[in-house]
This record gives sequence, structure tokens and C-alpha cells, in this order.
Amino acid sequence: MNRAIGWGMLLMLGWITNPVVGECGVSGEGLTEALLEGSGGASTGLDEGPEALQGYVTYAEMQARLQTLAESPWVELSSLGKTAGQRDLWLLKVGADPQATRPAILVVGNVQGSHVLGRELALRMAERLVQAGDSPAIEQLLANYTVYFIPCPTPDATEKNFQTPARERNGNVTPTDDDRDFTLGEDPPQDLNGDGVVTMLRIAEPFGTHRPHPSDARVLIPIDAKQGEVGGFRLEVESRDLDQDKAFGEDASDGVEFNRNFTFNYGYFARGTGPHQVSEIETRAVADFMYDHPNIAFVMCFSPEDNVFQPWKGSSQTDGGRIKSKILTADQTHTDRLAEDFRKLHGGKNPPDSPAGSGSFSEWSYFHYGRWTFASRAWWVPTVEPTKPAEPSKPAAADTQATGDQVAGEAAKEADVAAAAEAVAEAAGEQASGEQAAAVAEVAVVAEKAEPLAKDDKRGAAELNALAWFEQRGIEAFVPWQAFEHPDLPGRSVEIGGFKPFYLLNPPIAEVDPLVEPHVAFLSKIVENWPRLAVHDLQAKQLGPGLYDIRCQIVNTGALPTMPQMAAVNQQWYPIQVQLMGVGQVKWIQGSQRQAVGRLAENGGKTEVRWVFQVLEAGAGELKFTIQAAAPTLHPIEIEVPLANE
Repeated sequence: MNRAIGWGMLLMLGWITNPVVGECGVSGEGLTEALLEGSGGASTGLDEGPEALQGYVTYAEMQARLQTLAESPWVELSSLGKTAGQRDLWLLKVGADPQATRPAILVVGNVQGSHVLGRELALRMAERLVQAGDSPAIEQLLANYTVYFIPCPTPDATEKNFQTPARERNGNVTPTDDDRDFTLGEDPPQDLNGDGVVTMLRIAEPFGTHRPHPSDARVLIPIDAKQGEVGGFRLEVESRDLDQDKAFGEDASDGVEFNRNFTFNYGYFARGTGPHQVSEIETRAVADFMYDHPNIAFVMCFSPEDNVFQPWKGSSQTDGGRIKSKILTADQTHTDRLAEDFRKLHGGKNPPDSPAGSGSFSEWSYFHYGRWTFASRAWWVPTVEPTKPAEPSKPAAADTQATGDQVAGEAAKEADVAAAAEAVAEAAGEQASGEQAAAVAEVAVVAEKAEPLAKDDKRGAAELNALAWFEQRGIEAFVPWQAFEHPDLPGRSVEIGGFKPFYLLNPPIAEVDPLVEPHVAFLSKIVENWPRLAVHDLQAKQLGPGLYDIRCQIVNTGALPTMPQMAAVNQQWYPIQVQLMGVGQVKWIQGSQRQAVGRLAENGGKTEVRWVFQVLEAGAGELKFTIQAAAPTLHPIEIEVPLANE
């Protein structure tokens, strides 16, 4: 049996227990219990969680606020099921529609566990809708549409991020073999220097993969071998090499990621993707809910895989492909327009690139579920004008508070590596070896001598901007590089440092509230563009005794098509049903009583329906026929067609 396939089958069936090796490991049932508790490592409790997430709601706090919302007559709260960690997958229905048959929008919170901002925003959006006594637009929205909220589809993964030591975690509590060596969780990231966060190792290495940025030695950038660049360092996650396989922190048994477990572009046998598509309780629960509610026309989610500031792009060449892997150009026209509306509402500038999806929720929602789908990152570090640093003065030998980078950088100004090494060792206040201190100084020397980057070379630009923004705000989001005697790298020059977890992905809590209104306003913008049905050019003729010919145009007067073109391709959208009512017992000559209408284009897209029939049993007096047109995602219409009975 193929090893990868065999492992996936055995893991899925639960036939493998774990003789974990390494000082941090637990085995078998103990590992499962630890994961069910959401530990994933040592924890000091939620009240002492990562400083970057201070003020963000925990699962318990979110649950309490949802229950408060449920007291409103506009709201229904229910659970889609319980996760393996025994947390409810909460669903909030907002709107005056007891039967839940009106056209609907679905808002999904943080599809990535570490993107806790998404959960916070989804919760605050729901609160804004329910408390919107000051907004006629929102009242109109809730009177005519249903808005579903799944504020946290990843409760187990999200709660892992509130533990200390802090590191970003996106998987649930399903035990996983992240490095596929038939041992679970034997080589996790670790807080080696005891500062409460897991950052990075900077390892000096000839012909390494990275080099210091010429503008700031704290930032390492990947080398461009085509330009003849030579790296002197490699980066690894802060960890030991407990299984002695020359890889660091590659197996924490971090679980299956919700945002990598869906069917579109699924990453087979990749880290975090699970044993197969839709293998997890969370994924199945959300997908089942969506398929059970065909009235959902629009999906908004919060994800680093943004497609409102970085819209998906298609082309006429990819439109014709048998397998659709790019947005169809017929849909892109509309998503681009709505994304532009969102950008104006949001006001953000210079967004980061969106990572490529692999089994992601947002791509599945469009490509396989067939809905208009918008994924918002919501926040990123704002662009700042870098300030010119003051001319540094040579630090006194007794100044033990200076960082290694600062002292090394000053010594490197004189290109005196030996002096810099001595200064680093003294400033660190540690028993750092001469080789380690020299390596720290060498970083600054290399940066000082490096050729400037070309104007269009953006390597490291985001990190430099982040350093400047956090420093302006007085936020300690970066751990200065400090020498560390790594037990698995004896005699090697190793440092620990880098950006702390969460800061680049989630804003300070004070920055969250201004982000709510643009996303709520976008819901109203969607409603403004919603497709709407009308009946035009109605013609009703009596051709003879009991013989009738009725025809009309079913027209879409809205600014969006009645369905995405992708929905017509994957057939996951309910067609418009046009029905002639009040006919009694008849003989159909042309057409049938109920006829299906496919996709109607925006702003006047239309199709003709026609009925020719003979009434076999006519009642006394005047006949009245009624034309009804409806679809789960559209508001129904009904028009009476009176005819005289001869």
C-alpha cells in the first residue's frame, strides 16, 4: 500500500495510536485528551493569554454575547453541532422571517483560527444589525432579507490561539501527523528563550536562503539567486529538533484546518488539509447548512485570502477550460464592481498580497457551491512614511539595555566586526560565545555593505513598514534578535527573534470598531444590487371556446444576474420557477404549467414563457389565471391575468 494513502486511511479509521518520542510529547490517549482540552502545549489560562489578543473575545465571551443577542425578536440562535472539543458551532439568524424562506446573505467569521479579527467582526456586525434603530437602510435589509451569521466556524482552532506561549495555530483538535513520519506531535515549536512567544531562529549558514535587508538588519529577505545574491542565513521556527531529523518544529500535531479542508483545489496529503476533503465536523456542519439553505445568494467571510482588495482574475482563455480554476469573466465583471464599492467604503490603502488558496472556504463557496463570494482580510498594517532615524551614538559598554542589533549595527558602521562582537556579548548580558556574538555583528556588517534594492524590489517592504508603524504606536511587536546557544546546533551561530505572533494579522482591539461599519454598509450595497423579477409584455388571448394563449417576458430588473455564471456551470443554484395558476383541469398544447427559467442577465435580462392550453372543466363565470415567478434567492412575484369565459 502506498505509504501516504495507507496512513490517511489508518488515521481516518482511528487504528493508529502514538508512541511519541521527545521530551514534550504525550502518547496515545493522553495526546487526544490534551488536544480535546485545546492545549497544544503549555497554557497559563485565558486571562494570561497573548498580549496581541488582549481585548478580543474568547469563546465563552462570544457565547455570552450571542445569547444576549438571541433575546431580540429579530434573532434566532441555534447550534450546527459540537466540535471534537465540545464547543458549539453557533448559527445566528437575523431578520423577520420565521420560515427562513427569504433571500439570504451568509456571513462567516474567522475561517482561519489565528485570524481572530474575523470572529470579532462577525459578532460586532450582528450586534450592529440588531441594534440598528438609527439606520433605515439596515431596517429595510432585515425586513426583506435574512442574514445568517456563523461567527466562528473554527472554535477549537481559535481557542488554541489564546494560550501561552503564544504562537499562531489554525488546526482543530484532530490529532495529525504533520510531518508524516507515523509519530504524532513529537517535534512542536517551543518557546526556547522563555519570553512567552514563539518567534524564529536566525541561523548563520553559508549559502543560506536569506540575507539581511540593506535598510534594516532586523529584516531578512529571501535571496535572488538570478541576481547573483548569496545568502548567509536560514530561518526556522523557534524550536528544538527533538526527533533529530534536521528539521525544526515541523510536527506539533496541530490539527486539521477548516480553511484547507474543502473540496476546491484540495491539497492531498498536505499539512493541515486532513485525511480527505470535508473530513472534519466543522467543515461538514457548515457545508451541510449551506446546501440545506438554497436561499443563500451571497457569502461574505473573513480570511487572509482576500478577494475584495485583491479581486480574483479570470480570462476568456480559462473560461473555456473543462475544469474551472479561475473566476469566469461573466462573474468577474460584477465581483470587480462590488469589490470596488467595498474598497470605497473601507478606505484602506496598499493591501498585502493575498495568499493562494488550497481547499479554502471562500474558493469552495464560489467554485463548488456557486454563490457570489467575498472574502475580506479587513485589516493590515497601515502604510506609514518612514522617518529618518537619528544618527546613533556609540553605546557605552555599561549600557546593558541595548539590543544586539543596535549595538552590532553601531560597531558595523566602522566595519569592525571584532569590536561589534565584543559589544554584543557585553550588551547581551549573557555568556554568549565569541562565535555567536561575531555572527550577530556580521549581520549588520553584511547589511551595511549590501547593494540597495531596486526601486521595484518589494522584498521586506511590508516588514519594514510594520516595524515603523508599531514603533510609532509604541507597540512592542518585534523581538530583537538575541544570541542563543541552541542545544541541537552546537558551535553554530543562532539567534532568536522576529515579529511576535498575531500582530501582523490582527489589529490592536481599539482598531476593530471602525472596521464594522464598512462591512455592514457592504451588506446594504449588496442588497441595492440584488436581482429582482418582473413580468413584462403580458399577452393573453382567447383563441376559441376554452382555448387560451398566454405569454409574457420574465425580466430581471436588478443590477446583478439572477445567478453567477459559475452556478449555471456547477448546477448548484435553483432555477426560477414560473407557474400558471388557476387553470384547473386542462389539456396542454404548448408549454407546461410550471416552467424553469435559467440565468437572466442584469438590467433587463429576459426570457419568454408561453402557455397554450384548453380548459376541460370551466367553472361558471369569469376565469382568473395567476402567473407566479419565484426562486429561493429571489423575492417572488405574482400577477393576475383575468380572462372572460365564453
